[in-house]
Amino acid sequence: MTLALAAGIGFGSSVATAAADDTGVGQTLHGTKRIGGRVCLNNHFHYGQSSGHKTRDRAVVAAIKDWAGFTGFEYGTDWARYGHAAARKMSCTQSAGVWSCSTEAIPCKWR
Repeated sequence: MTLALAAGIGFGSSVATAAADDTGVGQTLHGTKRIGGRVCLNNHFHYGQSSGHKTRDRAVVAAIKDWAGFTGFEYGTDWARYGHAAARKMSCTQSAGVWSCSTEAIPCKWR
């Protein structure tokens, strides 16, 4: 499974299916900058993690959902779409037969 596909799967989380909203907290605390057609928080990263998964693909999806869940809680669902985020990085490791992943990305939204 590619990261793009995993990001699409992450959109299926409850955060992405809720009505779109924007708390305004992100712009107030961090400021914004334009990246392409997106409005992004100014150099402010959010993080997501997963552990204990049987496959790398499942660990990737879980890390993306973790990132989206916290981002949506803090800033609103407009900002919680991992596929819209800037500077996305994903790192995964396997140990004792299970996978763990960590991701970081700058929350962005389309305007």
